[in-house]
Parts: sequence; structure tokens; C-alpha cells
Amino acid sequence: MTEIKRIMATNGRKVAEKCWEKHGMYAAAKILKTSPYVIRYMAQKYKWKRSIDKVPHLKQAILSGSVKKGLYRNLIFMEDENG
Repeated sequence: MTEIKRIMATNGRKVAEKCWEKHGMYAAAKILKTSPYVIRYMAQKYKWKRSIDKVPHLKQAILSGSVKKGLYRNLIFMEDENG
């Protein structure tokens, strides 16, 4: 059984997606007891989306231009409600 099938059988796709959305790739991998690269593959394959505001240092790097936004296709920008 592949890691993806194991995750789907034991946790389900929605649980894995919510775990990734809330905790990120590395913490979700630890929680789901798999490789972070399996989680990244699943995020890209199933087109999961995660708010970039949960990762402020990455948002700042993308806005400043030091990191290419295209590298993080599965992250989305949320509008700042304060301004």
C-alpha cells in the first residue's frame, strides 16, 4: 500500500487536508506519521489551498520579491482586514 493510500484509508482526504491547512507540511507529516514530501505531493495533486497569512515570514518574502510566488502555487493571499 502506498503512503497516500494509507493516509486515505486511515484518516481520509479531508482530515489530511485540514491537518495540512492548519499545521503546514512538516507538522501535518508528523501528525499523520508520513514524510513531509508525501504531504506536499498530496497538496499539489489535490490542489489544496492554504492562507499565506498563517506564514507571515513567507508572505513578507514573496511581497518583497526575494521569493518567487510561483514556487508556492498552493498558498493564497488573504486581504488584510485592517487596511
